[in-house]
Amino acid sequence: MIRSWVRRNPDDGRKLLWTNRSYVFFREVNEVPPERGPLGAMNRSITPLRTVAIDPAYVPLGAPVWIETEGEDGFRRLMVAQDTGSAIKGAQRADIFFGTGRMAGKRAGRTRDTGRLVMLLPIQRAWDMLPQTLADPA
Repeated sequence: MIRSWVRRNPDDGRKLLWTNRSYVFFREVNEVPPERGPLGAMNRSITPLRTVAIDPAYVPLGAPVWIETEGEDGFRRLMVAQDTGSAIKGAQRADIFFGTGRMAGKRAGRTRDTGRLVMLLPIQRAWDMLPQTLADPA
């Protein structure tokens, strides 16, 4: 297992983890009580199984999104785009926040489901996001 190898080889393990763009590095935030959970890109607490990290070039932070995943642990639920990630690139990419702790880490580590992400926006905001060629039929 990679985790065991990194623990046994801390110097080489650190170098290896820095080469993986998907590896998450955390900063310590002492002013947030543990029951409020970690903070996302909006500087707000994120919620297990309700928060997704997205590419803000395609999905605005704070937008509600409908997520449908396939696979062994597939689900359908309304979530909120509250975080970003360096490895999340594109309109149909998202990372689901499964929570903290060993079990959440295991579930997140084995999830690589295909699915669908639908962004929910007020109609005027949606029109404003369209490229000019599509928004103006004239």
